[in-house]
Amino acid sequence: MAIFRHDFAPVLASHFDLDSPRFNVLQSIGSGYSYPEALAVHLHLPPTLLSRYLDQLHKQNLIERQIDPMDSCRIRLSLTPRVKS
Repeated sequence: MAIFRHDFAPVLASHFDLDSPRFNVLQSIGSGYSYPEALAVHLHLPPTLLSRYLDQLHKQNLIERQIDPMDSCRIRLSLTPRVKS
């Protein structure tokens, strides 16, 4: 895994302006972790740090945030078409 990160990190940084933690967030959202609370638990991240990552990814137009239609107190995360393609 360390070798993969070593080889892959420069590609993420140069082409997508991503580091490994933010890539892991994107990958987890794509795998179905659509809510920040579940995502923080899955990635073992403090909610404040995850929130910072989500803000950055949103500014890069890599994720979208929508109010959950079933519970207006929850935010649902999804990948943008830019990431899906």
